[in-house]
Amino acid sequence: MGEKWRIVYFLLAGSAGFLVDAAILTALVSLAGWSPYAARIVSFSVAVTVTWYLNRNFTFRDRPAQRIGHEYLKYAIVQGVGITINYGVFSVIVFLSAHAARLPVLALVPASAVAMFATYLGMHRFAFPRAVEPAHE
Repeated sequence: MGEKWRIVYFLLAGSAGFLVDAAILTALVSLAGWSPYAARIVSFSVAVTVTWYLNRNFTFRDRPAQRIGHEYLKYAIVQGVGITINYGVFSVIVFLSAHAARLPVLALVPASAVAMFATYLGMHRFAFPRAVEPAHE
């Protein structure tokens, strides 16, 4: 698969994950009265599983499959780095803006954009690596 198409699929999978994240986050804050910080943990956890499935089956489908548990763990590690970046940016924006605290999707957009670069690199190199070529002697 060409890198251009891989990036398109990555962005589509990320968009789907963003929509899942945003919908759950908004519902928990607006309808259930949760704090945006606690709601974000739940919404992100669901979104990670959605994006893993989409990235495995579309974005990196040409990469060798690993044992599902092993691959998901590596994916979760990459997403752990991503959420650290994402949640940090999100928390700062919510803290600094009362408007974003009431409507946390406003903080979610820039936080997700910043973290996107780190997660793509981690998926490309670590979670869904290329097949290892045998060394030539």
